[in-house]
Amino acid sequence: MDGVRYTEAFGDPLHRYIPHIWSDLRPIGIINTPFYNNDIPVTVPGHTSMLTGVWQKIKNDGSERPHNPTIFEYYRKQTGASAGKTWVVTEHMNLVSTNYSDAPGWGEPHGARLDSPGLHQRKPPPENADMGPLQFGGDVGTFDILKHVMQRDRPSLVMVNFGQTDGTGHSGKWSAYTNAILDVDTIIYYLWLKIQSMPYYQDKTTLIVTNDHGRFLDGNGTGFQGHGGTDDGNRHLMFLAIGPNIKTGAQLDMSRELIDIGPSMAAMIGISMPQAEGKNMTELFR
Repeated sequence: MDGVRYTEAFGDPLHRYIPHIWSDLRPIGIINTPFYNNDIPVTVPGHTSMLTGVWQKIKNDGSERPHNPTIFEYYRKQTGASAGKTWVVTEHMNLVSTNYSDAPGWGEPHGARLDSPGLHQRKPPPENADMGPLQFGGDVGTFDILKHVMQRDRPSLVMVNFGQTDGTGHSGKWSAYTNAILDVDTIIYYLWLKIQSMPYYQDKTTLIVTNDHGRFLDGNGTGFQGHGGTDDGNRHLMFLAIGPNIKTGAQLDMSRELIDIGPSMAAMIGISMPQAEGKNMTELFR
């Protein structure tokens, strides 16, 4: 959930904007409340830090690739998996360079496939999309692409970015921002239902829900309209994990970071990420 502030997520005692995540998904998984982006709280560095396990100090416009191998590259190189088994599906077009790194000896031959609603505005649509023009853009279009990829390729490792929460936050319209959170809360719940409806994925799949960054606290900077600062509003993130080997109904209070996600995912699927600086969150597992 791109750019959702903690005060509109787990930090809201009423959980008004994440009813499905809080009431339907949290009880069957585990949450960690002290979870942070302790580096650059903007979109591309946040996502690529998660995927590489190393803080990535890179541009936020999509012109620069991560400088350490992503989990997609590790997975494909160590298992021999085809490109179609790894995917990035993103609403934010500035994330189109996150599917592989520019690290020597890695890169495109080991990278993930990528699609975005924004790419379908081009004529013809990208060859790997195999969908034609989308009826909807934004997070709904992103979810449509994801469902299509799940049915067609049955990927083993996916990062999906739902970005309208960040975009509507930048608009400065509070109701648009909170409505976008409500919408993606529903989409994420439907994604879990989709996972559980497919025999290929049912009871064999781990879902992690988090943010890349938050937003300024009220009274700091531009408030919820912006991000990129060092206050708790920018750095404090939501973390939820659900899966067959994940503890259920638990709340953790061990301080963890965004770069811990990659190594934890690697441990789940039995691969190594030797360049990663993050740690395996062993406390998540049964």
